[in-house]
Amino acid sequence: MIVLEYIILLLSLTLLSLIFKICGVNIKNNRQYLLTIIIILTLFLGLRGPKVGLDMINYYKFFVAAKNSTIEYLYFHYDFELGFKMLTKFISFIFYDFRFYVFVISILSMIGIYNFIKNYSRNYFASIFLFITFNYFIYYTCTLRQCLAISILLCAFPLLLAKDKKSLLWYIATVMIASLFHKTALVFLILPVFKHIKFTTNKIFRFMSLCIVLFIIKNPILNIITELIYSQYLDYRDTSGSGYTMLLLIFLIIVGVCFINKKFDINKNENKYFVGMLLLALPFQILSTTQGLVARIVLYFTYSFIILVPNNLEVLDSKYRKFIYPMFYISLFLFYVYQIFTNSVYVGYTFF
Repeated sequence: MIVLEYIILLLSLTLLSLIFKICGVNIKNNRQYLLTIIIILTLFLGLRGPKVGLDMINYYKFFVAAKNSTIEYLYFHYDFELGFKMLTKFISFIFYDFRFYVFVISILSMIGIYNFIKNYSRNYFASIFLFITFNYFIYYTCTLRQCLAISILLCAFPLLLAKDKKSLLWYIATVMIASLFHKTALVFLILPVFKHIKFTTNKIFRFMSLCIVLFIIKNPILNIITELIYSQYLDYRDTSGSGYTMLLLIFLIIVGVCFINKKFDINKNENKYFVGMLLLALPFQILSTTQGLVARIVLYFTYSFIILVPNNLEVLDSKYRKFIYPMFYISLFLFYVYQIFTNSVYVGYTFF
């Protein structure tokens, strides 16, 4: 099925960005420009029909149950995390229509990405372009719980970067809150470790070498882990054949960020944490080529893409950026078109 709506959305945002630029707005770091783009994306999410999103039928059924049930009933009869149950119940008190529920969830989910790009990106347009073309945006139509958790985690980054212990405790508490919407958010508890690590090209090279070994022995390791911890998912074992495109992208971005561009300081301030996320994405993506469920964890770490890639390009000399950026955007657009025609998560867009 041809779903041109997503291509039209991207081209429209690009045209709008060009209009902003012609009007003298610096689209690299103007917050009003970024807020405008985020509002448009939020409207696109919030006004979508009930069938736009692979898992929306289950969320619709849960919303209806939340309206007519007590929180105690929801707690014992549904497998969703407690935070998501309580939020859904609270929204159902105020809005009785599923359309408003979707709209509120869309707003809450997009707050995190707005703050993340605003605080750390050196090129807002490039970050937004990556956010859309790397399929992050489309997953906001179907993975409601995880997107809420991600939004909370992205808003918690200033706490992670603060140097006092009190902020670290608040960061840990925020991660715990995010896990109440999707338990996989607990993987962000590992990020404070990078404060004590100094990255070097030798360390990164050795890490990547170990990942090659992991790639060779991934099947027996993951099958054992699945059987011991997630026995209910045994049917998903040895489901290799997917995830290799993302694995290649992660590998290429690591090489570009950590080895090629010598002007980019991988240990400076927040860069260290984003590089750490990028490196963590590699072994988890290797495992996800066998066990698709691991891709849920990879998603958290690859959000570093939308900051690292533009910031890496921005430290290049202007004479290089002048040639690299056009190729960058064209390549991303072609990749996006390919994803739209091959990825089942893209379904025809309809309004409520």
